[in-house]
Amino acid sequence: MRPKNSMVPATQPQPTTPSSVNTPTLQPNQDKFEYWVKVIIGFCILIIAFDLSFIALSSKLFPKKTGQSQIPVPKTAVTISGNIDINGYLPKDAVIEIQERQMGDAAFNIAATVNAVGDGVGWSWPTAENGTTYELKAVVKSMGKSVAESLILAVTAPADNETLRIVSTLAAPAETPPTDGAPANQTIISGKIDLNGYIPSNATITVNAKKQGESNFLPIASNIKAADGVSWSWNAALPGTTYELQAVLLTGSTTIGTSPSLTTSAPSHNEMLVINSKAAAPASQDTISGTFNINGPVPNGASIMLSVRKSGTPQFNPVQSGIAPIDGSSWNIPNLQTGISYDILAYLQVNNAAYAQSQLLVVTAPAHNEVLTINSAGKPNAPPSSSITFTCPGKNNSNLWQVNVQYNQNNVNPNAQAFILQLGSNSGGSDLFNIQTAPNNPSQVQTYTSNFVLNEGQTYFAQYAYSTCQSCTDPSFYSQFAGPIQVRCVTAPTNTPTMTPTNTPLPTNTPIPTNTNTPTPSPTNIPSPTPKISQCNETCGGSSGYSCKEGLICFDTNPEAIGGDVCRNPNCTDKENCTCD
Repeated sequence: MRPKNSMVPATQPQPTTPSSVNTPTLQPNQDKFEYWVKVIIGFCILIIAFDLSFIALSSKLFPKKTGQSQIPVPKTAVTISGNIDINGYLPKDAVIEIQERQMGDAAFNIAATVNAVGDGVGWSWPTAENGTTYELKAVVKSMGKSVAESLILAVTAPADNETLRIVSTLAAPAETPPTDGAPANQTIISGKIDLNGYIPSNATITVNAKKQGESNFLPIASNIKAADGVSWSWNAALPGTTYELQAVLLTGSTTIGTSPSLTTSAPSHNEMLVINSKAAAPASQDTISGTFNINGPVPNGASIMLSVRKSGTPQFNPVQSGIAPIDGSSWNIPNLQTGISYDILAYLQVNNAAYAQSQLLVVTAPAHNEVLTINSAGKPNAPPSSSITFTCPGKNNSNLWQVNVQYNQNNVNPNAQAFILQLGSNSGGSDLFNIQTAPNNPSQVQTYTSNFVLNEGQTYFAQYAYSTCQSCTDPSFYSQFAGPIQVRCVTAPTNTPTMTPTNTPLPTNTPIPTNTNTPTPSPTNIPSPTPKISQCNETCGGSSGYSCKEGLICFDTNPEAIGGDVCRNPNCTDKENCTCD
């Protein structure tokens, strides 16, 4: 036996003999090969084990982030509950199904059933998934068929006090008319006035109605003392008839405020008509107050910030922050100018960043009992900024431009159902337009052309967001905004044509003239001038250059005078006829 951990001596080489040459010993080399194979295999196993351990550890230390939300929400069962606002006639055998679908899904499922149908009846769905956003609707069924349904309400679980409003257009069955000649089947439509802004002491309210499809409103309740929360009632409505309602705020015969139209069907109750007074107020300060309706799971450490701006101005300003996000809790904004319209937003913040926001509340100070609803749902990631572009189609005589915005390009949001498009004077603003659309072709490129509202050369900012919910108007159900991109319209400079230089042709090589033998000109004989000959008794000699004809001589007839030489017959120089006769 060898001691533990003792060294094994190496095999000594044997002397070479003929027998050893004929039968070589290979065992030592084989052992060495097997040893190194085992070492390499063991090393590989260690590496694999280390990699697997590192991957498992890193998945805990560095969890993968999702694009939907930065804050994980445990998927537990929670409750969504509320009530049903029923307007109009419903059959006696009617039941109401509360139907739900997750945002982006196509089909609705039954979440709860209400058998005891009545206006204001409650409903509850206890198995909604925590943090999930749903679209809900109430469907009225009679004899197994759908006969009426509410508008779709989007809400994030958990949630409570959610109202599903049904307007039934079913005709009520005929009844025997009363003997006093009053209209048959009279019923009641009633409600309250939500009155905001400055109210003069002599102001009154008139409630008007018209049947759906008619042109003119007619008063159904008049001379109501103007006060916030005042009630009104009309007891001559026809059952099953659909009406449009409108409330008008008056001082004498002057209109100082009108509510939006509200569609309902008789009978109906608790109909709220909202009026924002436009009456000029004396210089004073007042408040706007209300409550929070918070739906969905609230992240740990979250708080609410209230922001306000005067309506028509671009910039929101924070007025309160650090508010505890408690469902049903109150809020109050003091020191607002009486009679001025304000836009109010509530932001749910986590780590000083916006996580969700309320609907935009537009209200005139003073105002009370206003509700800001926040759906605490993580927003999808923003579309890429490259998916929104613009052009400037033209401008009007006032030098104001239109802008045409193209967004959702290249089908970057294949599950989109609705969009918000904004254009503002500041980054993130929406003072020029704030458009919500649910187009029939949401997967295609969307376009919007504005009015003539852009100043020449001014920079604006455009952005858009999308939702997988077709009926949603709450910005909480939309993605983060893509962009913003800068929008600027300017008149293109007139192009001064650039003169194209003409190519001056290169001079051609003038060929060197070949030497031609230039003939030497022959001298020409210059003719002698014709001699000047004078006849008898004509001037001759001297400077005249004339000679006398043959047989005559040039004779000076007057030696004392110059130029007296004439031609004469030499035989009789005293005779002028040169004949000597």
